[in-house]
Amino acid sequence: MFRFYDHVIQPVVEALAPKRVIEVGVQYGDQTAKLLEQVDKTGGVVHAVDPLPEFDVAEWEAKWGATLVFHRALSLAVLSEVHGLDLALLDGDHNYYTVTNELRVIEETAAADGVAPPVIVLHDVDFPYGRRDLYYDPENIPAEHRQPYLQLGIDFTTGDLHPDGINNHLTHAVDHDTPRNGVRTGIEDYLASSAVQWNQTWIPGFHGLGILTPVQTLERSPALRQVIEGFSQPAFMDRWTRHLEASRVGELGHTVQRQVADLKAEHNAKLESLTAQINELETLRQALLDAEARAATLPELQLAVSDAQRQIRDEHAAAEHAREDARQTRAELIDTRGQLVALMASPSWRVTKPLRLAKRLAKRI
Repeated sequence: MFRFYDHVIQPVVEALAPKRVIEVGVQYGDQTAKLLEQVDKTGGVVHAVDPLPEFDVAEWEAKWGATLVFHRALSLAVLSEVHGLDLALLDGDHNYYTVTNELRVIEETAAADGVAPPVIVLHDVDFPYGRRDLYYDPENIPAEHRQPYLQLGIDFTTGDLHPDGINNHLTHAVDHDTPRNGVRTGIEDYLASSAVQWNQTWIPGFHGLGILTPVQTLERSPALRQVIEGFSQPAFMDRWTRHLEASRVGELGHTVQRQVADLKAEHNAKLESLTAQINELETLRQALLDAEARAATLPELQLAVSDAQRQIRDEHAAAEHAREDARQTRAELIDTRGQLVALMASPSWRVTKPLRLAKRLAKRI
């Protein structure tokens, strides 16, 4: 809906000068920020409703103070609690059940307060959700009010579900253009049973925008009536058509830029992979060169190994000879020791012992 703000919603807000606004479905807060700037100037309040906002709510509350009241909830749990609305912007769950009940609760709450309903602005009144339900969470919709659904995209040409269609990450009704199915269908069925006399304004582009204005509100606000009636004038349609075309060309440019960026990223990834392969081949080539260089020195290495093996054999033989000599010497020593022991134990050795002592004494003298 924020794409309509500058050309459609802002003029409505300026003419209406609302004191109390509710916005259902804020997501990133693009439109909410602009709305707060306008409403803050006139001392109004913006009630923002979204169960899963994608911005820092606490930071926004600190910045805007009493101008912002945030409701982290589903719209049907909040709308009956907010009274005295001048403007309601509905861009939440785009399905028949939610839209019809949002409109019904807004009307009933105003009637209970004895005031006219607010001006109501609704997004997604045309393709792809004008005649087909979208369920952000199917469990939020009572089973008896849900269409058969699948998580598939929507084909632009046929309107049928397709894996490659738009919003293929969301859950859509299987059929379209059937009873009780889609945002526009929900609005039409509500209007058929409403006790309020409504002025209807439909603006094409960006999935379509619908503006429901109580006739009595237009009667007492010439400025608002001028703005609303201006939306059907050639001058506005000329500006709006130019805006749509500029947006289309801009989106096309962004799409081309994204495609170029994707191709560039793919090219860089392939280049990186190819560079890695080249580096790997270079490493293998260098390893092959090293192996060839080592192979060239193989005869010299084999000769050196043969010399070393021959030297080892010679040293081994010398060592074996030395061990044999040692064994023989040991045997001779053992034999000599045995002879000496036998000699010392013989009678002749004992008989000549005094003579040996005398000889040693004579030497000393």
